[in-house]
This record gives sequence, structure tokens and C-alpha cells, in this order.
Amino acid sequence: MNRQVKCLFVGTLLLCMAGIASASIVGYWPLDGDANDLSGNGLHGTVVTADPDGDPNWVLVGEGPGQALSLVGVNDYVNIDGYKGILATDGVQAAFSIAAWIKSTADGEILTWGINGLARRNTFRINGDGLRAEHSSGNLRGRTMVRDGEWHHAGLTVVAGGNLRPENCKLYIDGLEETEYFSGGSTRYNLTAGPDMHIGNMAYNNTRWFPGIIDEVHFYSRVLDPNQMMEVMNGAIASWPDAGDFSPGNGSLVEATWVALSWGAGDGADSHNVYFGTSEDLGPDQLVSSQTEIGFDVTDLAQGQTYYWRIDEVQAVQDANDLVFPGALVSFTVPVQAAYDPSPENGTVNAIVSSLSWTGGWSPLMHAVYVTDAGAGAINNGSVEPTILIRDASLAVGLEAGTTYFWAVDEFYGDHWALGDILSFSTAPNVAADPNADPSLVAYWTFDEEAGSTALDMSGNNYHAALINGIERVESGAGEGSGNALNFTDNDQYGAISGLVYETSGIPEVTVFAWIRTAISTDQYILSYDRNEYYRLEINGLGGGDGQVGWDVWTDAGQIDYGSEKRVDDDEWHHVAGVFDKGTATIFIDGVAEPSVTLGTTMGTGNRRFGFIASNSEATSYDGANSGGGSITYLDELKIFSRAFSADEMRNMFTNVAQALDPDPANGATVLPGIVGLTFTPGEGAVSHNVYLSENDFDSVNAGADSVFVGNVVNPAILLGIGIPPDPFVGGLTPGATYFWRIDEVDADGNVAAGKVWSFTLSL
Repeated sequence: MNRQVKCLFVGTLLLCMAGIASASIVGYWPLDGDANDLSGNGLHGTVVTADPDGDPNWVLVGEGPGQALSLVGVNDYVNIDGYKGILATDGVQAAFSIAAWIKSTADGEILTWGINGLARRNTFRINGDGLRAEHSSGNLRGRTMVRDGEWHHAGLTVVAGGNLRPENCKLYIDGLEETEYFSGGSTRYNLTAGPDMHIGNMAYNNTRWFPGIIDEVHFYSRVLDPNQMMEVMNGAIASWPDAGDFSPGNGSLVEATWVALSWGAGDGADSHNVYFGTSEDLGPDQLVSSQTEIGFDVTDLAQGQTYYWRIDEVQAVQDANDLVFPGALVSFTVPVQAAYDPSPENGTVNAIVSSLSWTGGWSPLMHAVYVTDAGAGAINNGSVEPTILIRDASLAVGLEAGTTYFWAVDEFYGDHWALGDILSFSTAPNVAADPNADPSLVAYWTFDEEAGSTALDMSGNNYHAALINGIERVESGAGEGSGNALNFTDNDQYGAISGLVYETSGIPEVTVFAWIRTAISTDQYILSYDRNEYYRLEINGLGGGDGQVGWDVWTDAGQIDYGSEKRVDDDEWHHVAGVFDKGTATIFIDGVAEPSVTLGTTMGTGNRRFGFIASNSEATSYDGANSGGGSITYLDELKIFSRAFSADEMRNMFTNVAQALDPDPANGATVLPGIVGLTFTPGEGAVSHNVYLSENDFDSVNAGADSVFVGNVVNPAILLGIGIPPDPFVGGLTPGATYFWRIDEVDADGNVAAGKVWSFTLSL
């Protein structure tokens, strides 16, 4: 980022802050040669340095007069004199936001305060390459690299009463919200006064020194939204007139017939217009109050209803119309008193069901749970005896495979029962093995089910997979015929494989097949049995963001981290495979082998590990949650074999050996203007090649039209742009144009193997 932005805005910032009486900025330390607070709140700091002369190390940034504080990472930091940070009141944490420019190649604290103890200290730091927020009872970590010796703008926001879950606690990098989180704790912040706030190390025990440069530290008593965080990064005035910090928060559940609305006042607000209704369209008829208080009670709420509210902030202007700043639309829902959010979901087929669970209405005194395979009528007519539970909103069950069950939960509130709906679900059937299948087939998921949260294992071993968080099935058209594929649209979607575990070392061979399609270059997971324990097949295995296939295997001699040379992020279907053969790991793409790597002789640590589809989980049980990372966009025909497939088997299974292969330039490549040489690997048995070429006309090439047929050649190399026949583009190639080409292989008997259409584009 351009660090001159600080110098451009600092003068305006100081002038504007001087006139802000109720700004939400608490502290602003530009670190321009001192640690003074320029927010107007007087929270000046002292630079503690390890230099024997007592001189801090100030460095220039950008090309202007601005400076930044360079810390060596031992015994140097900034102490904010007498200031203890934003704390909790009566156990409820107040909202806050942090923003700072940082540059480092190592771990270290950015801004901390509080005491050591359960959720009582705030830590915002670099850890393990990414940003990390913690409070001594859990942490939330980002995966984006910031420990790279480059300038980054780091941000943290925490809502009032929040915990370390991403919906309450957000990390920002270079003005953008972090998208890949790891871990996160449910314990709520309860920050407690301790030592003075520190910049550059852990406040309560003077550890975790920051080795690098820190600049432009901002601290706020409100939650900055993404636009505001971007404004801070770009040096804008640190004051916003709109309301924030809404309670109940957007999308909340309220288990009551009344609610106290509250919010954080916008900077400079004199009064607040409160809008409330049952529709997103809140107009003049929904204005329920104009007031100076930052709270409003709403009564007579209805069960099962979603409500919407908005706070418009009003600034009184002398001798002029008031300034009104419309607020964000906020909603909450009042659930019904009956049980809701059942698991398993109604009408689904499920890989494994060991318990039934639900959300228990409005905290009922007890639950009556009815379960039967005799139909809904058996529950209605009273022939099913309920199981009574006092506290737990879950019931352990032992069920038969391939059976439909009916169940209901009634909730007791002391003076009445809230009757639940009668729901149903089915358990996954036992699938018979195909007697003609490869005996080494361990598991085979076709994903051809029409709907539901289960992917059936068609190998006969019944290692069905539970599909988590609403994965969509779409028509595939890839692989071995028609059917469905999985379409992952969110990083929280994944499949958990039941029953199939690895728990031995010394495994000599394994092969994993999958059809995939993606246009994304960043990390995406296909199948994982924990790369540091057994193996993982993924996209971008080298972590460089380049769209290659990765095949990571733990061997008896260490970790194989191995990536392909070929990319597959072209939004086309590709067959990818990872093979481990007694120490040799090989990636295959569309049946063609990548260069192999060799390490060790066998695979596996012997620790017990379950498998996850489209996830990089390290969980040790089937119930383990997804640990983050990206899911492959489309996935189909996933198979695991207990033996290593050979290169000849792969080529014969997944390619038409008679077709031309390996185009150069690669399909979709951009090349420099001039003479372009087209080469390819001839198909088996080919004695000549029919060449089709066209500028900007895919359809004609795809159809093999006479109008784009160039001729038959013997040499598998064609030169374009020379203007001499058989070059069809006598006038030369056009910069910026896309050219499509196809090679049909002709064998000695005159048989023709039609080729695929490839393309390249000339740069301008």
C-alpha cells in the first residue's frame, strides 16, 4: 500500500478532530517522532526502548515527512500512560476496534491491555504468519500472510458483549475482511483493568515483543464496518455520524415477547429517530420515536415473526434544517416456543444418526421426545411413549440402516406444553458391493443423490459421508456419464466420512481419484486425512496461489509437499488423482502423469484419523468440525483405492489415447504478438494430423467446419504469422484476438480421432 497516505491526510485529520466533541475515536497515535495521542483525548504514550541512550528508533515512511516506530523486538514498546483500555462493565464487554499499519517478518503483539485470566485481556498480534485475536480463553486466527516484511494495514473489531466467533470478532487485512478463519472461542470478552495499554508487546507480563515497524495506530469505542475500516486505512477523518453497535444484533433470535433495543450513538448525534416494523421497508409510518435516549423498548412481539428496525441519527444545525443520517437496517426474529432447528433435518437421508437434537424453544423446563418407525400416526394416537429430558436438547439413539423414522419434541413451560411438528428422516441404506468392481476399491462417492445431506458410498463398504451446511447438487456432465456433482459455495461446507479411518502406519500404497472444476487459484481441498498424518489431495498444494494440484503425503521419512506443474483453474472439468506407491508420489491430471517425487517407503503415523471431503480438517473424530480453508468449487466421482495405479492404467482409463495431447501454447494462454508455433503430442497410432484454425470462431472449430480446415500435416508443429501457406492468416496475427485450434489424428487405416478445441490469445 502507498504509505504516503498518512502524510497527505494528517493535517486535515488534526483540524477535524479538534472540533469533534463526541467522536468514537478513543486514541490516535500516528507515531511521528513521538507517542502523543492526537485524538483530543490526551492518551499520550511513552516509548520504552532498549537503546542504552534511551532514544527510540524512528524511521521515515513514504516520501513525505511522516515517521514510524521501528522496534527491535526486545525490551521496547509504547506504554499508553495511565490508560487501561476499553473494558467490560458488569461482565458485558463494550465494543471496540483497532487499526494500525505494521511491517514485520516475525510474530509479535500490536496492541494489548487487561489482565491474565478468563477472557480478561485483549491480544491483537501477528502469529503463525497471520493476524490473531485472543482474550486468554480462546483465539481467532486468520490465514492470510502478513509476516512477509511488507506493509500491511491490520484491523480488529469486536461487538459489544461479543466472543471470538467470526460473527462477533472480525480481522481485517489491507482494508478487507479476512475470509479464512481458524478456530474461534465462544467465551465472551470480559476485559478487566490491569497494566497500562501497550503498543508493541504483551501488556500484563512484558513479553511477545513486536520485531518490526508500527505506524498510525487507531483505537475506537465502536465497531468499524468494512467501509469505515477502508476509510481509516486510507487516512480519512476518524468520525462517523451513523449509529452502530446494535442490540439485539442483526439476525438475532429473541426468546421473549418484548425486547430492549439499544445502539451506539453516531458521532455528533443530538437525537435519534427510531423506526420499527415487520417489513424491510421502513417509512414514515414506522417512525415510532424521536428521542435523545439510546434505547427503546418494544412489547407485544409475536412468535415466529421477524422484525426490522433502523436508527437515523439527527444533528441539530442552528438556523438550518437538521442533518439526518440514515442508519443500517437491522433485524431479529422471535422464534416459536416449540422446538426448532431439528437435526436431522426433516425429510433428509442421513449417513449416520447417533443422536437427535433441536433448539429448545424459549428455555423450557423439560422436553418430551417421541421416536418411532411406525409412522406419524403412532405419535398422534399416543401409542409411542416419550422420553423425558430435563436439560439436554438431544437424545442418543440406536437406529437401523435404510429405515424411515418419525419424531417430535414437545416443550413444557410449567403451565402448558408447546407441541412440536412431527418430522421424519431416513437412515442411509446398506449398499451392496459390485462383484465386478476392483477389489482394492475402498470408497466411491458418485454424489448422484437428488438431494439430502448424505453422499452414499457405492463401494459396498458403506462409508457414507454426511454433507454439512447445505451443499448444492448440480448436473455434472463430467467423468463417467450423467448424474450430479457437488457445488460448494461456502468455505463452511464439507463432507464428513463415517466409519473409514486410518490408524496404522506402514501403509504402502493408496490412490485417490476425483473429477473437479474450478476457476479459483487459491487453496481448495478435495479429500483430506490430515496431511501431517496420512494424505491430502487439493488445489494449490504449494501454497503459492497458482491453481495447481497438490498431493501431500506423510511418509516414514517425513512430509511430501508436492504440487503439479499444470494448472487446473480454467473452469473446465479435470480428472485429478494422487498416487502413493511405496515412497513415490505422483499427480495425474486428465490421465497424464506429472513429474514424481520420492521420499520414504510407506505412509501414515498410526494415529487415528477420519476423512473429510472438501475440507482440511485435523479432527480426530467423525463429529469434528471443519477447520477452515476453501472447498473445491465442483466435485464429482470421488474414489479411494488401497493400491497404486500405474501410469498406463491412468492414461487408458481417463484419456483417449488416440487424441492429440499437451498443446503448446497451453489452452487459454496469452502469448506475445509475432510468429506463434503450435505444437502437441500426437495420439497413439497417428500418422498425420488434420488442422482446424480460426480467429474468434470457437463454434466452427468445434464443429470441424470446412471453412476453418487448414489441411493435413505430417509434422506435429504449425507456424502461424509467417504469411506463407499453409499459414491461413496471410495478413499476420491480430493483437488482442483469440485463436481457436483443433487437431484430429489420422491413423494408418484412415480412422480419425477428433481432438479437443484449444485456444490462445495474443496480447495487445
